[in-house]
Amino acid sequence: MARTIPTVLLTRPEAQSRALADLLRARAGPQTPIVIAPLMRIESIPAAWDRAAPVLLFTSQQGVAEYRAQGGAGGGQAFCVGDSTARAAEAAGLQATSAGGTVEDLLRLLIAQRPAGPLLHLRGAHARGNLAQRLCDAGLQARECVVYTQQDVAPGDAARALFAAQAPVLAPIYSPRSALRFAREFAPAPSAHLLCMSEFVQQNLEPDAFGRIDVIAQPDGATMVESVLRILLQASQG
Repeated sequence: MARTIPTVLLTRPEAQSRALADLLRARAGPQTPIVIAPLMRIESIPAAWDRAAPVLLFTSQQGVAEYRAQGGAGGGQAFCVGDSTARAAEAAGLQATSAGGTVEDLLRLLIAQRPAGPLLHLRGAHARGNLAQRLCDAGLQARECVVYTQQDVAPGDAARALFAAQAPVLAPIYSPRSALRFAREFAPAPSAHLLCMSEFVQQNLEPDAFGRIDVIAQPDGATMVESVLRILLQASQG
């Protein structure tokens, strides 16, 4: 007998969650059970920064989106936390290099390559790693500019109903702050299986508060998608 297929609970901001839902249904089938319940809303912060900066640092795809929305000139160099962010930077007209991992991986890459500055980190209001300051401490010329923020929003009735019914839930969690928000809204949730982008994300979750918590093999969007699809396939096969 096949196991009950878990409902995929997507809690990223609306546009990102809908894009992920479309991708999952394209791969796993239109019947894939998905609930979209954003826990945060992106708000742009118009800021004064050099639109023709020669070397940009991105630790999120949203940073790249704001670069484009706020008039980034393209044509420069970008160092990015992971492959998905690097692809977004390339689409924005930048020559992108991926660190293939976390902020710590990006820091190590920059210190090793020591690109000619100044380096400009376009980031959100809530960010970990203190990247620009640590680069300065390592002797590089770096600064940062906050170009967006994330406002908390309530998840809505559909998500709460899943946990009230103790239905099996599969939830990809992408950032440490998202983990905190998820725990605040839904813990304890013994029916939930959480997939964390990295160990830094996992550290913000109490293991006993959820049915299962795993860290995906590689901290990038493609690996997260494949991890979700693999679990859905396993559930469908029993």
